[in-house]
Amino acid sequence: MAAQAIHKLSARRDKPYIGQFCGSIPDTLLESELFGYKKGAFSGANTDKKGLFEVATGGTFFLDEIGDVSPATQAKLLRVLQNQEIIRLGDTQVKKVDVRIIAATNQDLKQRVIEGKFREDLFYRLNVFPITLPPLRDRRSDILMLARHFIEKNGREATIPPATLNKLVNYHWPGNVRQLENVLQRALILCDGDKLLPEHIILEGVTEEQNFSGTLKEIERAVLLSRLKEFSDNRTQTAKSLGVSVRWVQLKLKEIEENN
Repeated sequence: MAAQAIHKLSARRDKPYIGQFCGSIPDTLLESELFGYKKGAFSGANTDKKGLFEVATGGTFFLDEIGDVSPATQAKLLRVLQNQEIIRLGDTQVKKVDVRIIAATNQDLKQRVIEGKFREDLFYRLNVFPITLPPLRDRRSDILMLARHFIEKNGREATIPPATLNKLVNYHWPGNVRQLENVLQRALILCDGDKLLPEHIILEGVTEEQNFSGTLKEIERAVLLSRLKEFSDNRTQTAKSLGVSVRWVQLKLKEIEENN
């Protein structure tokens, strides 16, 4: 989305915007997509084909997960950045291209350079104007704004009460903004009113005790009963998982029974 915004706000906005995911794609397939190929370059190449760099000429080309590109493809990308030239697979003719390249990665490219897994010259050619997009957990103040945006995007009108917002803000969001959007889409399906309640927010990997907001004794009780259920009432395994003695578990259960 950031790459698209840069393109739309630039002088290239009337030209093509092309995006290519570079992770987990075989080398030859990725190269044929990026640079194109000449008829007869390999089995099945029955006609000439333009690569995405040619298609994006005049516009913007977004390379996602650039850190996963092989050393051989890195060398060819360096040629594009330095000379604005490509050579189709199976061809000898050099073609000029004019593209703005935006690259993204979730890896530490500096560390990969040190490890010899990423070309240092390519790193510095790409690193002209770095933009760091922090994970959602590091910009929790954005959550309310994003949540309202996704609600509106789904064509709904629903408010977010403080308890619901608190649940959203306190989650660690391993899937970042995409996960937030999915969680809110699910919540809107579950919600038949005009308020998103905490029970509508289903978060992956969050246990009942993590969402619990009672007193210390109430939390202790909820954790103990939840863990007993997890281990089919086996007090020895429950005690071991909690880092306490079996006698502690027995005393707490007796205390719960007396209070009931």
